[in-house]
Amino acid sequence: PPGAPPSAAAAASPPVPVGTRRAWPGVPGPRLTDKRMRFVSDEDQELDDARYSQRQVDFLQQQHDQQMTVLRSEYERAMAEKEAEAERRLQDHRNLAETVGNMQRELERADEENRVLKRAVHIQHGRSEELKAHAEYQEHMLVQASEAVARLSRANAALQAQLAQFNAPERLIYHMDPPDVC
Repeated sequence: PPGAPPSAAAAASPPVPVGTRRAWPGVPGPRLTDKRMRFVSDEDQELDDARYSQRQVDFLQQQHDQQMTVLRSEYERAMAEKEAEAERRLQDHRNLAETVGNMQRELERADEENRVLKRAVHIQHGRSEELKAHAEYQEHMLVQASEAVARLSRANAALQAQLAQFNAPERLIYHMDPPDVC
């Protein structure tokens, strides 16, 4: 009845828009509509059910198939792009790994060369220090030798002067002094 309170089952059911048919729970037979409050028979209900012709079903199926074909092609295109991107990134990774390996080998070679060169510099520095010490010794010896030569030259000159005085002809003839004896 229209003025009766709804039952618990009717209250729990979702709201129905105005103008739609709703069966009263537990009431067999014809249904009442909310809007017009008239009785609707099962035949009326069957007339309102959607009926599609085979042509309409085929058309809807064709539309569905076309949409699925478009979606499949978009999916396949997207997956191909993803696979291409993944392959490109994998190739980039391989190239970078190879470059890193080459650089690592170059670094190891440079480190070994650097170690050898440091050792060579150390050896050359030792030799340089030895040669410098030897050169300083030679220079010192040269100074001493030149001083000795100068001293000996002066002594030689003095001795030659004394010898010249002693062997002078006037001294031999006129001055024959006896040797000094003490």
